[in-house]
Amino acid sequence: MEFKDRLKKFREYLNIKTKQEMANKLNITRSLYSMLESGTRKPSQNILDSLVKISNKPEEYWVYG
Repeated sequence: MEFKDRLKKFREYLNIKTKQEMANKLNITRSLYSMLESGTRKPSQNILDSLVKISNKPEEYWVYG
């Protein structure tokens, strides 16, 4: 499973319906979030830090699975 798949699964787990809502939660733009979820962009360290904070999962989970 790739980062993009983990990200989408996490959004669904949080029951967040729109990419805009998830982007707001991560404090990024919707277009950047869409690129992350589609796999066309890799997450920055700031995004990884935000995901670790809100998910209570280690950075390794987000980077490597």
